Amino acid sequence: MFDTLVITTVSRWDEPPRIRHQITMEMQKYFKQILFLETPTRTTSSEIRHKHQLRQVASNVYAYRMPNWYSLPRSSHALLPVISKFHQDNILKTIVALLKKMEYREVFLFNFNFADFRIHNDKIFSFSSFILNDNFIDRVKYKTIRSYVENLQSRTASRADLCFAVSTPLLQQILKFNSNSKLLLPGHSFDCSFKKNGSLYMYSKEKNEKIRVCFMGYINKRLDLSWIEHAAKHSAIDFFLLGPNELSSNDISKLESCGVIFLPPKTGQDLKEFLASCHVLTIPYNIEKKSVQAIEASNKLFQYIASGRPIVASSMPNLLELPESVLTKAHSKQDFLEKIIHVAESDCLEFQKIRLRIAFENTWEKRGIEVIHYIEQALVNKTKHIKK
Repeated sequence: MFDTLVITTVSRWDEPPRIRHQITMEMQKYFKQILFLETPTRTTSSEIRHKHQLRQVASNVYAYRMPNWYSLPRSSHALLPVISKFHQDNILKTIVALLKKMEYREVFLFNFNFADFRIHNDKIFSFSSFILNDNFIDRVKYKTIRSYVENLQSRTASRADLCFAVSTPLLQQILKFNSNSKLLLPGHSFDCSFKKNGSLYMYSKEKNEKIRVCFMGYINKRLDLSWIEHAAKHSAIDFFLLGPNELSSNDISKLESCGVIFLPPKTGQDLKEFLASCHVLTIPYNIEKKSVQAIEASNKLFQYIASGRPIVASSMPNLLELPESVLTKAHSKQDFLEKIIHVAESDCLEFQKIRLRIAFENTWEKRGIEVIHYIEQALVNKTKHIKK
């Protein structure tokens, strides 16, 4: 077992779980203690209680949120060199101070912040990884700024001992600067045994019931809202949007008037049971969005599959290829509606078995084993290089 792991991210621990939370929970098996350092770009009054507070959030996981005065726009962190240097040096000072409280021996780093290259400091960390989980470069509109962002990301990648990317397009971005870069698709933590999932309730058109359709995740402008409106208007469909809602009040009202039902986030077994209660799960992302174009397997994909239900998604160019009994791609809002109805009506026990077999091979437990394998491999290579 390794000693101490520091994870740096703009996410808060108490957000609905994202990949950095799931990796943290899996790494509990391999590290004696973990520090989850929150470096948010903004804070709210409800979060002041966490200021300067190192708090235990799991059995061997401790979270610390940078203080309220520290929060600055991400563009300032990344694009203004003086502020960026202050930002990164302050992170390092905070980490050192917190580690002293935790009585560490050897420290590893997992950094999720693409612009924070200075925190890959080998005087503090005996091993560091950079995890690229979004298409930060292509999201920038202006060519000059995009070039600068690419430079920051490349410096971060080149300083790490090992890099991970959550899709093949993102992996190609960092392989140019660090040959020791690996693909790390998201996973899931659901029980996907057939014994627990083999008797899902099937949709029946003859019973004149509604098709329960769901999107689970952050409800924001990455979604093609026109597709959701079109499907929700159909008399045979109940359309649920489940998760943190970042839409404007106008968008919310418009969707609700079409019949969309908004639900707050769910986690764990509650989430699993709700997804399994639906007939069709969806990923109707707007493929014009740059961040969407790099997606190979969204964080929700294997959770969906492990629920045993069929998926209908927009035709994202790099979306993982899976059997049609698992994932069907739609090319327009009408095609989206028709395929929702088709997969609900044609679902069967054999299709469920196929999904659960795929889910069994894509758990977070197996992803954790992969991560540790790559770390151990990199440590051996690093030792050989030092001896030379």
